[in-house]
Amino acid sequence: MIRKTVFVIFGLCVLACNTNKTKSVEEMTASEKEVFQETQEYGDYVHSVYVWLKNPNNDADREAFETEMKQFIHDLPYAKLFHFGKVVPSLRPVVESSYHYSFIVAFTSEEKMKQYDTDPAHKTFLANTKNLIDSIRVYDSRNLME
Repeated sequence: MIRKTVFVIFGLCVLACNTNKTKSVEEMTASEKEVFQETQEYGDYVHSVYVWLKNPNNDADREAFETEMKQFIHDLPYAKLFHFGKVVPSLRPVVESSYHYSFIVAFTSEEKMKQYDTDPAHKTFLANTKNLIDSIRVYDSRNLME
């Protein structure tokens, strides 16, 4: 499941970044069609969250954050795809690698994404981690592939 999740997330990035215009399914290569079919199962709305911790070198804080995030993911009823990871440091100037954790989740509809925002599990997660988090960046997007 983890390998498939990573493949789908990578595929979403490739499809989004590899073209200057939206391709129709007929214009896609075989590998793009395979990724496209995978993404259709998970939803067109993607919520990407990047987290900077107050004390990133504190093992107890990292463990507490990771435990809370894993519980939150377990309790989330609306999402179809999850990715929770740590930054992969890079020396390439184009790569943003100052954050500590990322969380990417996909939804089948904008309504489901909005429900997530008010879900008790989301509110509990935010309350339980607010003393650990220094900063959060959130990016929401909708799939343009038809």
